[in-house]
Amino acid sequence: SAARMRTVSAVARNLDWPSLTTLEPDSAEAWIEIPPRPPEMRTPSLQREQRRRPRAHLVGAGPGGAEFLTERARTLVTTADLVLADRLVPPDVLALVAGELVVADKVPGGADVAQRSLEDRTLEAAQRGRRVVRLKAGDPGLFGRAGEETRALEDRGVDVEVVPGISSPFAAAAAAVISLTERGVAAELLVLSVQGRGGTATELPRYRATRTLALLMGVGTMERTAARLRETGHPADLPVAVVASAGRREEGVVRTTLAGVVDAIGERGVRAPAVVLVGRVAAPRTPTSTRRRILHGLEATPPR
Repeated sequence: SAARMRTVSAVARNLDWPSLTTLEPDSAEAWIEIPPRPPEMRTPSLQREQRRRPRAHLVGAGPGGAEFLTERARTLVTTADLVLADRLVPPDVLALVAGELVVADKVPGGADVAQRSLEDRTLEAAQRGRRVVRLKAGDPGLFGRAGEETRALEDRGVDVEVVPGISSPFAAAAAAVISLTERGVAAELLVLSVQGRGGTATELPRYRATRTLALLMGVGTMERTAARLRETGHPADLPVAVVASAGRREEGVVRTTLAGVVDAIGERGVRAPAVVLVGRVAAPRTPTSTRRRILHGLEATPPR
């Protein structure tokens, strides 16, 4: 019992071995002062109460293949009772799911409705005690609705663990062998989704020579975005690297300039998901044959 264990601990604390060998049963109480049971042990601890609360896991799948998963992400994905995955999570990651799998059907104009449905299913599964994972492409905290989903669940009594993943701007930079904040070239990085809520255009910043722009979700509207960048002072010959499907088997890199990016995307047939890196760090290195990565038929277009 707990009382017996406290007595044994008190004996070990107060008596050495020679004293134990001479101790008479009637004199034990004179040697031992059994500490009272701490108040926090008489009631369930906060940690124990938290374990009883429903719990969900918001997990970043990274940019592409299963090899980009963190160990924690892989453990959760392979042991979950239910995985609710976004549409951009690649098939080889989904193949790791052993439990029930639901892939979100977020079509243009219906994303908010699909989002609420996913939140409701996550809540229901967590309240039933199921091990539930919301699996997001990239990192949940970077344009991944992590704040919205976390608040929606916590407001209804569900604890949330957020597991980060490799975000697409960093995967794209690695694929193109680009240092986003290369010393002496770029002192800052600005990550933008070129489309705001409801498809509205995001405000673009004025040009700064020491800034790198990482543009997300912008391939389909690149003509408009390039024109707006020119209006905000970005020069026509500013280097641009378009990285398609970073971290996946179909990964490819197109190097061009701001003036040529629209034609380059059209000529090479670049499709989403893709990241557009804009800035001096995207300039080709010499010798380019040893520095650039061009995969699966996507050719590099030198600045012009």
